[in-house]
Amino acid sequence: MSGEDVGDATKVKKKKKMRDFIREMEIEDLRFLLDSNQGRAFLWRLVSECGIYRASPNEYMERFEGQRDIGLWLLAEIHAVPGKWYSLMAKEAQDRDKYYSEKKAAEDKK
Repeated sequence: MSGEDVGDATKVKKKKKMRDFIREMEIEDLRFLLDSNQGRAFLWRLVSECGIYRASPNEYMERFEGQRDIGLWLLAEIHAVPGKWYSLMAKEAQDRDKYYSEKKAAEDKK
């Protein structure tokens, strides 16, 4: 048991109000990162590094599944912020990859 007095409606309302307030602050913190190109690029790298779209190898599976779990949590958090942030991040990542490929090709020609 959590020790919460579910019989006291006033206490339950206060705790819910506090949980809602904390959640709003968490969403605002994430929105701060999502509002900048650099923040979105960092979050994209972080989600990508967590390997949410790849299978875990048998060796060290617990470690990889732990990383994946964090990545899925972060992805859910991004989707919790109103707006189409994930699709914007994906488009920007695609544009960055294209830019880096073109820059590398130009350097290779030198």
